[in-house]
Amino acid sequence: MQDEHSPAERPRDLDTPRQVTPESAASAPLRDRPRQLETPSRNGCRLLMLGMVAFAAASPCLLCCGGWYYLQRQARKALKVELTRIRDQEGPFEISEILKPRSWHQDKPEAAKYWLQAFEALDDPQFIADFDAIEELLSGVSPAPAPGKAWPKKQVADRLVTKHARALTLLRQAREQGVGVFPISFSVDKRPEFAGLSAARRAISLLRLKAYCAAHNGDTSGAAAALMDTLGLARLLQRQPTIRPQIAGFACIESAWSSLQDLMPGNNWNQQDLIAVQSAFVQGRTHSSLSAALLGERALAIAIFRYGDNIALEQLAEGPEDILQAEEIQQPEDLLYALQNYRKLIQAMQKPFAKTIPIFQTIEDEMEQESRGLGSVRYPVTNAIFPNAAAVLIACASTHARHITAYEGIALERFRQVTGVFPQELRQLEGQSANVRPLDPFDSQPLRYLAPANRTDPATVYSVGQNLVDDNGDPAEDADGIPLDLVFRVTSSPRQIGVPPLKK
Repeated sequence: MQDEHSPAERPRDLDTPRQVTPESAASAPLRDRPRQLETPSRNGCRLLMLGMVAFAAASPCLLCCGGWYYLQRQARKALKVELTRIRDQEGPFEISEILKPRSWHQDKPEAAKYWLQAFEALDDPQFIADFDAIEELLSGVSPAPAPGKAWPKKQVADRLVTKHARALTLLRQAREQGVGVFPISFSVDKRPEFAGLSAARRAISLLRLKAYCAAHNGDTSGAAAALMDTLGLARLLQRQPTIRPQIAGFACIESAWSSLQDLMPGNNWNQQDLIAVQSAFVQGRTHSSLSAALLGERALAIAIFRYGDNIALEQLAEGPEDILQAEEIQQPEDLLYALQNYRKLIQAMQKPFAKTIPIFQTIEDEMEQESRGLGSVRYPVTNAIFPNAAAVLIACASTHARHITAYEGIALERFRQVTGVFPQELRQLEGQSANVRPLDPFDSQPLRYLAPANRTDPATVYSVGQNLVDDNGDPAEDADGIPLDLVFRVTSSPRQIGVPPLKK
């Protein structure tokens, strides 16, 4: 405040900044003191740093989520293209398509009904109770020997064959009707099974026992009929559009192949029986049957992805359910991966065995390597349901080798019966077999043949087998239990003395 004796204060220009000295600032009231420049607080810095760290940590997750969404979207597009191609060009596309009844020209309409009746007899509790005894007679401590040799348990075997004569009769009648297609169901591990598969496996042992009993009794026609019934069962199993019945069919053919080598030497089979069994062997369709089974497995895989745990084949058989019309395809990347590998297998089956086997092994190795990494997370369903294709194909090739070696072996026996000696070369078998010599499925070369050095040596026709090495007709197994060569031997030993004549 200014008194009357103090000098007048010059008015301050408002536009002129006020000069502040340290002395005046210190003596000025608090409200007039200049404010210091504000700096971020320590808590603010912490929050800023935490925000930056959180963003840096979340960025990979955001990128992964975005990348996953993009990949899934691309997989859906590619999957629809693949499914459309299967539906329009390749097929079958739906389960209902592989369940449709199909028949060959020699099949009769009620063939499936006869087979089901035979399977019901083989599912009877009395037969199941005797099944272990049948297996013991065939592959136990003292298995059934070749005719002419002592068989201590022959009476037991005869009783079992007589006891289950009805099942054998039904199998004979079913084979005469042809083959049929059966309903498919899923096992606990979601693998497809066809009705009667367990009974069919038991039938293999019963028919083999019947063949041995008939041969030991001198009934070559009965033994031949049992072998033909076994091969008829094999055709039935190979007709089913999935993998598991194919494997059971392979077992049928192996049983008939090995039994025939045991049963022919001790009996002079007549030409009619030999021709009938030879024709039954040539009717096998191992390669084409496996191709059809892969198509069926692919259709089943589509259904598994479409319906998951809610799959109900009774409903699927009523009509097609187009997966392309589904609002949302579950696990598109997984299904696409499965279909792409199925397509590779199916395309490879158009080549001969010798070229197909390496392709299958390469595909399987790639899938196994993929499953060790992220593939175990990206393709869980495919890893669970995809068949062991390479092993199945090798078994199929081995079965085909047994088919053609048995066919040629019977031709050798027919030649011996006509001429008294075995031929020196397979090309001499004209009239006893096809004019074109079959090729070894493993290397696409002619089957190997070892002519006997004397009248007591066997004639040997063989395939080089899985190891692709000619082991000079050695049937021994390697360390993994794989035969070195797949060998069919025909001996010229005469009918043994002591074999009882056929009873009327």
